[in-house]
Amino acid sequence: MKITPIAGAVALLAGLTLVPAGSTVRPAAATGAARPHPAVPRAGAPAALSQAAAAGGKGRAAVLACAVGTPPGSPIVFTPPVGLVPGKVAARGALWLSGCRGKPGRLRSGWASLRAEGEASCAAVRGMRGHAAITWYDATGRPVGSSRLRIRNDELGAAGALLTGRVTGGPLDGRRARGGIAPEGGVLGCATGGLGAMPGTGRIEFG
Repeated sequence: MKITPIAGAVALLAGLTLVPAGSTVRPAAATGAARPHPAVPRAGAPAALSQAAAAGGKGRAAVLACAVGTPPGSPIVFTPPVGLVPGKVAARGALWLSGCRGKPGRLRSGWASLRAEGEASCAAVRGMRGHAAITWYDATGRPVGSSRLRIRNDELGAAGALLTGRVTGGPLDGRRARGGIAPEGGVLGCATGGLGAMPGTGRIEFG
């Protein structure tokens, strides 16, 4: 079986250094992550921020694609930290979705909070289960709906384990989601000291 680097496998969560221009960040007591005030999303987000991000669904064109990343100072947290030996971990955190392009056209950015559990090591992940709640914003920063993403990924070493699943309500209901974020420290940092907190950027697609 093929094992890919944690740069693509142990991803997510789950938050984007790509906070929309003009946003401010404040602590969110419920999740421990910073929650920004809605603002006009940054225009022209990069089309691809990580080679680890996968296309939305095999054989299906993406309906909506967004850049994704952790807010400044609020990385995805793994408990216990991910290490060289595979083990059960819980992941939680928040992500900004920005520069969204596709349909529905009113969905221009989003704020996602997520929780997931599965088996992970510095080399691969599998059996991720969890959920993410996504609040969507239009081009003016006004909330325009919310979706629930059921996280489910059984592929050993598949990229975007924390962002792979199906939307079960709200905008994009029934669509498959696939994507991930690459950690700033890369694989070496995980191998030498473990990975308890992961800031990063990437991409998610719904198809």
